[in-house]
Amino acid sequence: MTTESPILEKSSEHRKSQRYRLETRISVQNALTGECEGVLGNLSTDGLMLIADHPLSEEALFQFAFTLDDGVSGPRSIEVGAQCLWCDNAASAGTFWAGFKIVDVSALDVSYIQSVLSFAGRP
Repeated sequence: MTTESPILEKSSEHRKSQRYRLETRISVQNALTGECEGVLGNLSTDGLMLIADHPLSEEALFQFAFTLDDGVSGPRSIEVGAQCLWCDNAASAGTFWAGFKIVDVSALDVSYIQSVLSFAGRP
């Protein structure tokens, strides 16, 4: 992996959209319960990876909320509906990686995510 900016790192995996690893710890809440589900591992406009301390059910649907900052217009709360595609044990005991496809997000939030990725030097 090569560093694209001090904020995000470009992931080398092949996906529909390039995902970026976040250098800043961004907490992800369950938008319905307010409970913390984990932290963002990487992000694109159509998917994300969550790092959690509990396993997440594959194929389950979640409503997530998290805050991003594009460095220009300030922090913004983002809310997405996401489907868990996979969940695996991470290298650290008691830690899990889970991959999600974003299935519902407002056009305004997609635009803001794109702005965050652009600010970070996305090609």
